[in-house]
Parts: sequence; C-alpha cells; structure tokens
Amino acid sequence: FFSQSAASRAQLSRTELLLNMSGLADVPGTPRGCAVRSPATWKQLQATEDCRRKLLEEARGGNTWQLLKRWRGTILPDLLQAPSLFCNLVIYFVLRILIRATSFKAADWPQLTIGQLALLSSFMSFFLVFYASQTYARFSDQYASSMACEGAILDTAIIARSSKMPYLECLRLVRYLNAAHILAYIGLSDVYNYENYFQPFNAQHTLLNQEEVARLREIVMDSGPDAHREVIVWVTTFVNEQLELGHVTAMEAWSLQNQILALRAKLASLYEYKDQPIPFVYIHMVYLLTSVYLPLFSYSMALSEPNTPCPEAVGGMLVLLNLIFVIGIRVLGSKLPGPL
Repeated sequence: FFSQSAASRAQLSRTELLLNMSGLADVPGTPRGCAVRSPATWKQLQATEDCRRKLLEEARGGNTWQLLKRWRGTILPDLLQAPSLFCNLVIYFVLRILIRATSFKAADWPQLTIGQLALLSSFMSFFLVFYASQTYARFSDQYASSMACEGAILDTAIIARSSKMPYLECLRLVRYLNAAHILAYIGLSDVYNYENYFQPFNAQHTLLNQEEVARLREIVMDSGPDAHREVIVWVTTFVNEQLELGHVTAMEAWSLQNQILALRAKLASLYEYKDQPIPFVYIHMVYLLTSVYLPLFSYSMALSEPNTPCPEAVGGMLVLLNLIFVIGIRVLGSKLPGPL
C-alpha cells in the first residue's frame, strides 16, 4: 500500500526539480548527460534520474579530482557557449599584442586605476551576488514544496489506512493523489507530456482507469493546472463520500482534507514561481553592469605590467578567472530560479 503512495517519489519529485541543474545534454542519447530540454522518451527520463543520482553520489563523496574532471552536469559547457567569455579574452590579448608589437605603449592609452575599477566592481558584485542568492532561494523553496507534496501524499495514506476505510478505497485515494502529483508536473513542464510520462507511469502503477484518463484528456493535461485540479476535486469528493458511509470519522475526514488541500497548495506554489520569475528590470540591471564591467577589467589588465617575465600569462589567467566568476554566477542565476 505505502509503496504505491510513494510511487511518484523516486521517479518524479527530485528528477523534476533538479532537471535543469544536472547537465546540458540534448535529448538524443541522454545517458551521456542528464538534462532533458524537450519532450523525451520514458527511457530517457529514467536515464536522467540515474544520471542525477550518480551526480549526487559524486558530490557527497567530496573527491576533488572526481568533481573537477566531470564535464556533463557542470557550468563549463555554458561558459564555452557565452560570447562574452571570448569577446573579453580577445579584448585583452589584442591590446597586449598592440602594446607588444607596435609603438603604442601602455602609458599612451587612457588609464583606468584600480580604485576606479574597484568602485564599479563593488556595485557589480553586490547586484551579482544578491541575484545569485535570490535565485538559489527560489530553487530551495521549490525543492521544499516538491518534497512537501510527497509528504502530504504519505500522510494522507497513513491517515486513510489507520481508519476504517476499506483497503481498496484506500488504494483508490492514493492512486488519485499520485495521479494529481504527476499531472501537476506535466502541466508545469514542457519536458513531460501524456505520451512520455503519464502513459508509461499509469501503465506501470494503474493510477487511473480509461474513463478517468479520457476525462482528463478532454481538459488537456499537457499544459496548465486544470487536470491535476480536477483530480483534487475527485479526491475531496471521495473523502466526503467516505465520511457519509461511516468509513472515516469527522476528525479523520478533516485531517484528510487538510492534507489534500496542503498538496494542492504546494503544487500551486510551483505554478506561482513559474508565473512570477525574477523581475526583468533586475536581471537587466545585472547583465548591464556585468557587460560594462568585464570589458573594463580586460582593458585595465591589458594596460597593467606585472613584474613577471611573461605578463600575458598572469594577466590572461586573472582575466579568465574573473570571467569564470562573473559569467558563471550569471549562468547559475539563469538556471536556479526555474528548475521546473
């Protein structure tokens, strides 16, 4: 009984919520990477879950070499796809070549002091770090809501099984709740749909019968919250029927309804996060500041003359590390707020 109540746990909540954080692979193949950005097959979704669990094991192990040698599931592919990374490296090395190979000297160029650059860097760092912290907070809240859905289903199953409700009716209750859970994610994400997720899951666990599925397909289960809200109505009506039949007490019915509505509320919060992303004006401010700061930093480093035999090696490394930090934080900020 309880294995059915947790049926959506292993394949659903954590996979769904961490999907965009586990890699940048395209759909074909999938085992080499972890993320699925467009409708995939059931086997590819299962491969995504297996890959995510492998990433978790590596992260928990804390092996530095194992973490650093990994490519898929890291920020490196995004960095190499960022035009600003190469543009700012080009700015630095072109200026160094001009200074080395021509009569132009660093003193002939407009100077940008460390103090002037630090002033802009302080404003940029504040907005960038605050942006990253806000996106991580959104990610954590969504993860907590996803896990709370699992808890609400399990609590409902416990209350129902400990009451006088017949066993088959308890199974029906849990089937409906798991169906609502799955349908909510299907309506929330473009990655999942009826064919690649609900149909194989329903065939494996028999959550809904053909008539019930037909009713939900009329509502359009592949987008929006209507399908899972319909099932929530079924569940609340079912509990009222069990109360009238005397299978549950008024207190038990009240507790069941509370857990069912708690599930609805947590699912609704995920939709609210999707409908209200981080304000565009703030994101624009972050990108504007960083887009001005990065070329200025490359320019300043190109004009500096470190007391080393090969100043380009030291300066180039500092420019690259600065680019990894700034662009990396921007990439994380774009991924964390909406992992669903």
